[in-house]
Amino acid sequence: MNLRVGPYLYRVRFVHGYIEHEGQPCLGLCDNDQHELLISDQISEAQQIQVIGHEYMEAWLYHFGQNLKDKEDYCDLFGIAMAQLVMDLVHQMRLDASELLKPPTDAKSPPPPPAEAAPPPEIAAPPETATPAAIAASSQAATPPAATASPLAASAAPAQSPQAGPVPPAALAVRMIERYEPGESGTGRRWRLRILEPLTTDPPAPAV
Repeated sequence: MNLRVGPYLYRVRFVHGYIEHEGQPCLGLCDNDQHELLISDQISEAQQIQVIGHEYMEAWLYHFGQNLKDKEDYCDLFGIAMAQLVMDLVHQMRLDASELLKPPTDAKSPPPPPAEAAPPPEIAAPPETATPAAIAASSQAATPPAATASPLAASAAPAQSPQAGPVPPAALAVRMIERYEPGESGTGRRWRLRILEPLTTDPPAPAV
């Protein structure tokens, strides 16, 4: 696998055993003269990826790290190096760069925020805790005010004449009426009719 460091091309090479450098065994080495990144095969794959990243940044600092002044300059160089690394991996492994920015297919969307609990309903005070003054005030508030007729409405309303109601029993008199209906062959039928009629209280008319 080849990785670019700016205009320089470095080859990643895995070696058997540990790498000797200045008399010390190492897990990786950046050979700037040969443009190689040497990685030991005595470590796991996860450690090999970490060592490749370490030696890769060593190459960038060797070629472009002399004029770094502060942390921002170092972060700029690191961003350029990571962009170059991703592009090289996409090209050599025939990957789609847009797929690297998509979330995994098994990623679950975050759960919705919990709904706010509704406030508890107001509970009216029990009858035994109500004071006499509160009872009187509530009864007055519940009783609708009596409708008062305006003087204009009273003057405009027509006067109603009293309707003739039933005559009290003391003012009634019984009048008996007899009727005779003759029949055939000298027979007939006699019947009586009782009529209740009101007594007249008017004085008798004077004789003329």
